Amino acid sequence: MSVVSNTGPLVALAKADLLHLLKALFGSIEIPQSVHRELFAKAGEEAERLDAALGDFIVVSDSPTPTAEVLKVIHGLGPR
Repeated sequence: MSVVSNTGPLVALAKADLLHLLKALFGSIEIPQSVHRELFAKAGEEAERLDAALGDFIVVSDSPTPTAEVLKVIHGLGPR
């Protein structure tokens, strides 16, 4: 399963030392460059945990590619 995340959940899980749950549930997490930049602004223990996760299972991409399921949902939202 492909999962894309923004900064909030990653920081919250890092503060609680629970980032490993993301790896256990999804294998890898994809984040856009903008999220990567925001994560570098963090300090403290969570910054160390985030850095370790970035070296392990969090992947930075230029632009995450939506899955067919996501595209179907987006298409269904269409103009009203």
